[in-house]
Amino acid sequence: MKIKITLFCLLITSITFSQFPGERTKETQTGPDKNSYKIKDVIQLGNALNGETFRNIFAYKHKSVLDNIDDALALDVVPSYDVFEDKDNNMIIKGEYIIPVSKEFNGFKGKIRYFKRVKSENNYYTFAIIKVPNSQMRLAVPLQSAILTGEMISKNKAFIAKEIVENKVLDEIKIKSFSNDYDLKLLSCKGDKNTQQVRIEFLIKHKKVHQDICFNKSIKDAKAYDLEGNEYNSDIVSVGSKVSSKFASYMCNKVPTNIPVKASINFIKILPTVEKLSFVTIKIGYKDSDGGYKYEYGNIEVQNLDIDWEN
Repeated sequence: MKIKITLFCLLITSITFSQFPGERTKETQTGPDKNSYKIKDVIQLGNALNGETFRNIFAYKHKSVLDNIDDALALDVVPSYDVFEDKDNNMIIKGEYIIPVSKEFNGFKGKIRYFKRVKSENNYYTFAIIKVPNSQMRLAVPLQSAILTGEMISKNKAFIAKEIVENKVLDEIKIKSFSNDYDLKLLSCKGDKNTQQVRIEFLIKHKKVHQDICFNKSIKDAKAYDLEGNEYNSDIVSVGSKVSSKFASYMCNKVPTNIPVKASINFIKILPTVEKLSFVTIKIGYKDSDGGYKYEYGNIEVQNLDIDWEN
């Protein structure tokens, strides 16, 4: 939803010339963290979510009556601002003299001078206006979206921003077993800086009759990927005490009923600068040890795997 807010030239007799829309107020405001924010409170910014710029916080140049009148009026001749809400109902303002705040303001602390209430079609949004020392720059911090996303740090230390929660979810390790009949547990993911190899170790357990389980390591059967899209191959796999050679394409061993057995896979040519594997997939064959003649196949899949580098 989108509306237009038109700003007319301010009269020369006005006290200030401001390039930010909305109704000015000094009333104490309540944030989405249930804390009160008032004039002269010092607030602190978090980190810019868009990398180079903040997603929710804006900057504009403030003009007072003491500045050059012609210059001040010229800056205020702005046809309109776009005021709209994104898919998460966060307030977004775009104007010729309003720009996103750069990452140089990560962690910036400033005192609230006043608030601006900006109306969209269905809602009001409150911005805390912060003066940048030794500058005509002002920062406009929307309490709702800035606090919820962590671009403004809440007074409540126990409050966890929505963006932080979402990032934690994205960073959680996700493991998919090759079959619902097998319990799979990740034991470790260790890298060797000297050999530039990463070894991933699992624990496998089941309640079926004794099973033969095979870890496949050929180029088409075992892959690891990092966050930059680089692809890595395997050279050695193991199931229990049996370890493959570099030339074998798989290794099999018996996994008894209700007995946990370790298995591992080794990925090669990984630089120590790689901190995480975004995705790992390994083809697994399994069948009954006695009387089973045909293997079934599935894939172990692991996402968001941190590498613990050693040496």
